[in-house]
Amino acid sequence: MSQNFVSDQSFCAGLISEPPDLEMSAPLSESSDAEPGYDKPRKKRRLNPELWDYSRSPKGSEQLRDKHYHEIYYCKLCEANRGSPNAQRFREHLARKHHVYVGKTSDSRQKISFASAIKNIFAKQAEKLEGRDTEQERQLQSAIQQSQLEEACVRLITSIIKLTRKSVPKLIEATFLHHLEQLKKKLGKALSWIHFSIDMWTSPSKTGYQAIVAHWADEETRQAECALISLREFKGGHGGEEQARVFLEVIDEYKLSNRIGFFTMDNASSNDKMLRYISERIADFHPVLRRVRCNGHIINLAVQSFLFSPKRSKRSQSQHEEDDAIELAITETRGLSEAEKQSKMIQEKLAEEWRKHGALGKLHNLNVWYRASTARYQEFISKVGRAIPLDNETRWNSWAIEVAVALSKRKEINSWQEDHHSELGEDRLEFKDWQELQQVDEFLQPFLSATKGTEGEESSLDDMLMSMDLSIEHFKLQKEKHKNNPQMTTVIGMVWSGLVNPPDQTRPSHFGRTGWSDRSDQRDQQAG
Repeated sequence: MSQNFVSDQSFCAGLISEPPDLEMSAPLSESSDAEPGYDKPRKKRRLNPELWDYSRSPKGSEQLRDKHYHEIYYCKLCEANRGSPNAQRFREHLARKHHVYVGKTSDSRQKISFASAIKNIFAKQAEKLEGRDTEQERQLQSAIQQSQLEEACVRLITSIIKLTRKSVPKLIEATFLHHLEQLKKKLGKALSWIHFSIDMWTSPSKTGYQAIVAHWADEETRQAECALISLREFKGGHGGEEQARVFLEVIDEYKLSNRIGFFTMDNASSNDKMLRYISERIADFHPVLRRVRCNGHIINLAVQSFLFSPKRSKRSQSQHEEDDAIELAITETRGLSEAEKQSKMIQEKLAEEWRKHGALGKLHNLNVWYRASTARYQEFISKVGRAIPLDNETRWNSWAIEVAVALSKRKEINSWQEDHHSELGEDRLEFKDWQELQQVDEFLQPFLSATKGTEGEESSLDDMLMSMDLSIEHFKLQKEKHKNNPQMTTVIGMVWSGLVNPPDQTRPSHFGRTGWSDRSDQRDQQAG
């Protein structure tokens, strides 16, 4: 190894003692005569002869060489060039200014030999290091048994983190308490009031859960932030009083009693009761003023009045009678959905009740019928290409999506119906039913966009106002389009009435109740 290293070192020293021809202009020997008794120095060959053809001799005070004794190129084609000893820079000047392209001179054999020697030296050294690393790895593997190493690692880890069946819950609790304290500090330093969005959810096992989400302007980020601060389980009743009691416990824990802002909740009457109970405990808390209505929920109630408006509704009915009719129709529909889930009614009777709602009821029955059998379901998927989403009373826009998908698969559904003509009976979708579904889809799509555009933490009041403007324009267009259809005109009027004057359970609110009517008045004034 030492002999090879010495030979490599000697070879490098020999190369360095005779510098290679670099692509700089090479210094020339002085042209003056040599002193007597000495041989005249031999001129060194110029590199880049083609490049020198475009270089002139220096003029006046111009230097022949730079401080490193490299001869300077001066462009003979122009006077602007100040000269440069760098061949590449001069080559670029010729190409850019004069469109003269001079190729790069190939490296000399001495330079190629020098580069090859350097490359070989590094390659040999890398090979030696690689061999040494491989040998060390082999020795390490032979010295340590894999199974013993794994066992040692497991013992080391378990000695630091002791995880047992009993310790895991404690570790989770400790982590939760740590984050809880951090969240309390953030809420305590908030730049704004603490606002809340609260909702109840009932699991399939009939256990109620109340989620409380806090919203605030953070001191550090200077941005709006939100966090789930409570998810309590309600094993008994979960009316307004019970919800208020849990909420007050939560804000006492977070020390937020004097920083309560606004509440965004759906239109359930229990939420109104909850805020009234809170107002009895919190000073200067107005339950109506602090109540922010959910725009999507208001739209959903109005849309349901369109979908399930009683056929007997007439223009002569009073507003109160219309409200009662709407609520009755919605309640009946919810009752059908609940009965369907619990199988309290025979299927024939249930289908008959749904059929009273026209094309929507027939589409619902068709959807339920093919889902009732695995074989029918698979056949439907094969024929139509996909399942039709089933309506759901707790999921907004489910009817709009169900109708839209059915219309997009109208041809395939009609073909499938032909194979089950007698089995479907009165629930077959005929031409007039498809026309009705088309009208429903045309009316509902803007409301689908409105609810989607104003949901989530990213939406703003500006988004809500825009959705109102678009919905109001949509109402006007639909009313004009169906002015010769008394039934559609009546139903559209009921939907509009449901927005500007929601049913009794949605009326006591400063925000949401007046929003639609005020926005409509503003639009009318602007149009006038």
